[in-house]
Amino acid sequence: MDGCTTCGKPLSRRNVSGLCRRHALDLGNLPHNTVKRVGALRRFAADNPDRVREYCTQASRSRLSWCPPEYRDEYRRLTRVKMLPAAESRKVIEDLISAHATRYSRTGKLQQAA
Repeated sequence: MDGCTTCGKPLSRRNVSGLCRRHALDLGNLPHNTVKRVGALRRFAADNPDRVREYCTQASRSRLSWCPPEYRDEYRRLTRVKMLPAAESRKVIEDLISAHATRYSRTGKLQQAA
C-alpha cells in the first residue's frame, strides 16, 4: 500500500484496509462494510416495497413542498425530460403559477393543469 485512500498518509506494508488509523475508525469507509450496507438496504427494499414507496412519497413531498401538488408533474417533466436545472425549473413553475393567478383574477376561470 502506498498511502491512505482517504488522505494519502503513508501506510505500512502490513496494512490491508488501505486506510490510516484515523480513517479506519470510521467503519463506513471500509469497502466490505459498504458492500454489507448496500446489500442490507437492497434486501430491505425488496422485503418492504410499500414502506419504500411511502418513504419516497414523503421525501418527494418534503423536497417539493414549495410547489403546489397540481404543478409537481410539470416540474418533474421539466427536470427529467427537458433536463432543466432545478433552479430554472422552479422559476418556470413559479412564473406559471403567477401567470395562472393573473389570468384567474382577470377572467375568473381557473387554468386547468395538464
